[in-house]
Amino acid sequence: EGNGEADDAQLAVWRAGLSALAEQTNAHIKLSMLGYAVPMWHTDARKAALAREVVDTVIGIFGTDRCFFASNWPVDGEDGCSAIEMYGHYMEWVAHRSADEQAKLFSRNAARFYRL
Repeated sequence: EGNGEADDAQLAVWRAGLSALAEQTNAHIKLSMLGYAVPMWHTDARKAALAREVVDTVIGIFGTDRCFFASNWPVDGEDGCSAIEMYGHYMEWVAHRSADEQAKLFSRNAARFYRL
């Protein structure tokens, strides 16, 4: 469990760094490995909300044209989260976005970035 003030301060530093990186128009973000930022995020509603906030913040800063979801399987599953469960959360978190934005986040941006 964290210290609220220290956690808020660390998140502010993280957001500032992320914003500075986003100024580089060639920079993209792979949304994966959430368990390193929020251990066992899929087991607790409060942790899942924080993981979602992390994802929302990244997408908010970089936009849907420079982000894409990914897995680092099997490492992502070491905490007991299945790929189906993980992607289910991802899909739920961006369900409010347009079909075009979702397609970018789940496939098109990665295909473009990796030149597939």
